[in-house]
Amino acid sequence: MKTLAATDLVVVSDLHMSLGTDPATGVVDRHEHFRADDAFGRFLDDLV
Repeated sequence: MKTLAATDLVVVSDLHMSLGTDPATGVVDRHEHFRADDAFGRFLDDLV
């Protein structure tokens, strides 16, 4: 894995922000298209 330098810039595009899943009911907002939170978190962890 490459180590990022202080001058490196990482741009992540095409994120669709929405209300996500209601934690009380488990119902996914009808506008939500992103359902890979864990995978995205691992991706970000690998960047830092």
